[in-house]
Amino acid sequence: LVLRHACRLSLEGVISKDSSAPYRSGRSGTWIKSKCSERQEFVVAGFTPSSTARNAVGSLILGYHDGGKLVHAGRVGTGFTQKVAGDLYRRLAKLSRKSSPFDVKLSAEEARDAVFVRPDLVAEVEFRAWTASGALRHATFRGLREDREAHEVVRESGDVVEEKPR
Repeated sequence: LVLRHACRLSLEGVISKDSSAPYRSGRSGTWIKSKCSERQEFVVAGFTPSSTARNAVGSLILGYHDGGKLVHAGRVGTGFTQKVAGDLYRRLAKLSRKSSPFDVKLSAEEARDAVFVRPDLVAEVEFRAWTASGALRHATFRGLREDREAHEVVRESGDVVEEKPR
């Protein structure tokens, strides 16, 4: 109940302590962090090559459909093993294209190191929230969805969190 309420307030989560344990500051097994997260499918519109492994994906460039247009949703660069990163690279390299599949031109930062692909594959991604600019926060790759068609993928969640200045 408390975690659900914290998530509705766009908080990252809650920290709890085992009620039978004495209070001790710092990290220990008696403190538990419960995070708010969402999960949905996204169209894979491109990738960036890995900076640490040859012929492997470093991150996936994601999008979703809105009114017949492909909208940029950010990147996911964690959640795949070395083997999965290699498999994704081989699969996506066959789908590469010269131009961006997005309907709106990406910023220089969004397009940095991008290899665009035909937007045919669907990835399932877990993430914490949407930023005010419409990008995913703390995204983790959970796998490809072979049972979903890319043209069916739309944004499922509208919750937005304020971006903190850096």
